[in-house]
Amino acid sequence: MSATPLTTTASTARLQQLLPQLFQSDTQPGDRYLKLDISPDLSALIALADVQESVQLPTHMVTPIPNLPACILGVVNSRNQVLCVVDLAQVLQIPARTVHRQHYSIVVVHLDSTTGATEDANLLALTLHGIQGIIRLQPEEIESPMSEFAAELTPFLRGCVVRDGQSIPVLDVNAIATAPILNSL
Repeated sequence: MSATPLTTTASTARLQQLLPQLFQSDTQPGDRYLKLDISPDLSALIALADVQESVQLPTHMVTPIPNLPACILGVVNSRNQVLCVVDLAQVLQIPARTVHRQHYSIVVVHLDSTTGATEDANLLALTLHGIQGIIRLQPEEIESPMSEFAAELTPFLRGCVVRDGQSIPVLDVNAIATAPILNSL
């Protein structure tokens, strides 16, 4: 019986040596942000707290609705909720190459619930060019974006972050949801 605790201790020590991240608490400082590509030429960040999920969705799953602005691609049923699918680049007036895709990269975001809308209305599906990953930022790293980006983009920003000499915009999902082009119906 005395051999088992030594074997267990030795195994645990070996695992701690090989996989130290499993035995450390997640104490990295900062808020988490999803880094995404709006177009091939522009990356941006969205607070991970605003993101419900990200998915690859076949284009045929999006049901087009006639007589809506071109940025509204249609609707999709996801987890028994009907979501409006919006082309983020078009909403932000960012030139993007038109590519016929078989799949959309989509991020479903939570919107501010102070509008009194139903829970379903508080979700919006944004199509992107791609998703890069998650980064952490300290609140003081987010700077004013006013001189960095086009005037059309600044109403949709919380700020920007400079990483590797490049300014990356930090998007405000509630400002995107209240964009004039989406509310002109």
